[in-house]
Formats: sequence, C-alpha cells, structure tokens
Amino acid sequence: MTLNEAFCKTIELLEVYYNNHKQDDAVVSILSDLDCTVFEDGKPVDQATYDDWEKVIIPFINKGEITDNDVKEALIKFLVYYQQEFGYELEIAIDYFINT
Repeated sequence: MTLNEAFCKTIELLEVYYNNHKQDDAVVSILSDLDCTVFEDGKPVDQATYDDWEKVIIPFINKGEITDNDVKEALIKFLVYYQQEFGYELEIAIDYFINT
C-alpha cells in the first residue's frame, strides 16, 4: 500500500479502537491532531504529529510493500513513542493493538 493508504489505515485502526473505548482521551487527542478533514488542503490539523507518524512508518516503506500488519506494528511504535516522549496515557491502547 502507499504512504497515504497506510495513513488512512492508521486512522481507521484508531477510530475502531476509539469507538470501542470512548473514555480514551489520549487517543481522541491523537485522532484530532491527525484529522485531515478540517482544512481545505487536506493536511492534518497538527503537521508535527503527522511527521512523527511518518518517521515511524518510513522504515516499513524502505523494506518494500507496506502491509496491514506493518501499519499495525508502526501504530504500536507510534503510540509507544507518544507515551514515552510526551506522557500520553496510552497503555490500554497499546495493549489493545498488541493483543488484537
């Protein structure tokens, strides 16, 4: 899949998680930052958050075709990074993605 398709898949995974765990404010914050529907140019609300996600997915692109499993693995790494770097409370979300 392309980088854009991988990004859309990441959003889809986060939205499915959020729909089942509405109390997770950290995930809704990330979803809000990555929202591409707010501005006419289609860019995420917070370009820095997108850039952080892109840094995590790039190694998967460099090895060839990005798979659904690669997107999930990259999402886990992204969430771990946000937990460690910025103190987001993402333990439940990380466990969810590891175990599904």
